[in-house]
Amino acid sequence: MTHIVYLHGFLSSSQSEKAQILKAEMARLNPSVAVAAPDIPLHPAQARDALVTYLDQFPEPNPCLVGSSLGGFYGLWLAEQFNLKLVLVNPALRPQVTLPQHYTTVENPYSGEVITLDAGVQEELAAMAVAPRLRNPKNYMLLTQTGDEVLDYQEAVSLLPESPHSIIPGGDHRFVQFEQQVPNICRFFNIPITQVS
Repeated sequence: MTHIVYLHGFLSSSQSEKAQILKAEMARLNPSVAVAAPDIPLHPAQARDALVTYLDQFPEPNPCLVGSSLGGFYGLWLAEQFNLKLVLVNPALRPQVTLPQHYTTVENPYSGEVITLDAGVQEELAAMAVAPRLRNPKNYMLLTQTGDEVLDYQEAVSLLPESPHSIIPGGDHRFVQFEQQVPNICRFFNIPITQVS
């Protein structure tokens, strides 16, 4: 069985809208594909350790990854460590710079965790930054919308110049009409589409 692991963004959870869309669309397009979505700790070092443990214990050795926003950042680091394929959705590839521009001390409304984006947190994020020095950029596909009000989509394009990408006019950071991209995700992961209704 093929597995996809969805990595949610900052201040989100495993129950995020895109996680639910991905699960529903995959159940429709190919029910043999399982979609998992772990809850990611708010603190970067804890997130890194939790995700490494999660993949170490995962039932399939090479799951496909889909990462949104900060989940794309973590996904890229994981994909480089484990040699996995990854789809990045409006990714935050320099969160050590962009997150402090929007937040200082903040609470995740789903988990209740609190984080202060101080120099220590920024250093932890910077230590995990791998783009654009990638071992196999063809393992990654970028999906981005030009209307992202949180991140500059051009930054992700510039950091992933050798990776296939789809730049969609308009939209927003949540990624409008994400369900329309799931067939493209299937094709990138070489997952056959067995049902179309």
